[in-house]
Amino acid sequence: KQWYQRRVRALFNFKNLKSNDCVSPPKQTQYYSYSKMNIQSVLNDLEVKKHSLYGPGCTDFEIFFQIFSQAIDTNCKLSTPKTTKRNSVNNPWITDSIIDAIQVKDSLHS
Repeated sequence: KQWYQRRVRALFNFKNLKSNDCVSPPKQTQYYSYSKMNIQSVLNDLEVKKHSLYGPGCTDFEIFFQIFSQAIDTNCKLSTPKTTKRNSVNNPWITDSIIDAIQVKDSLHS
């Protein structure tokens, strides 16, 4: 019986220890949303502007990068950044597909 009591005391004493490993990771701020719909909009935008990407007028990568960046900013940039506590450290099982499914479910139930 004494052995059991010492074991229980040791267990509860271990619970009271403070550790620096328990610090929660910082929240993440999301500036862009790369949903399937937004990516499709980027592709459509690039399809419209593909004449600018071919031929003698586009010999420089900078021109392509400028057009691509503009398409991403126009279609994927959030008007107000979102701050979330979900990140790969807190919730490694939350994938982009699960987030898309959550958003679809919310839109159907709204």
